[in-house]
Amino acid sequence: MELHRIIVQMQDLAAVETADPQIKTVLDRFHDQNDYEVIVPLELLRAAEETKRTFNIVLGSIAAISLLVGGIGIMNIMLATVTERTREIGVRRALGAKKRDIVTQFLVETVVLSVGGG
Repeated sequence: MELHRIIVQMQDLAAVETADPQIKTVLDRFHDQNDYEVIVPLELLRAAEETKRTFNIVLGSIAAISLLVGGIGIMNIMLATVTERTREIGVRRALGAKKRDIVTQFLVETVVLSVGGG
């Protein structure tokens, strides 16, 4: 079985979409055997773009879930840290530290922990 290759170049993209079924109809009518294959690069390009879009959505979802889980982990660690250090916080408050100073200290520790973990 000999396979023939015919290459048709078209300038208009809209013409490609209408010509594809017409070419297939003509080939089906005049060929008893299915010894041809019609490949439309525009369709291949669209399929590749759709696959890429789906892949980006999946990767974005995985990244978002990872960030959420990491944030929950950091939150729990900092909650445990604050709970364990209530005496230190009390001493600092007794010595004149403002609430803002203590919150700033814990935020800095959280940022350092996040950057180090990241």
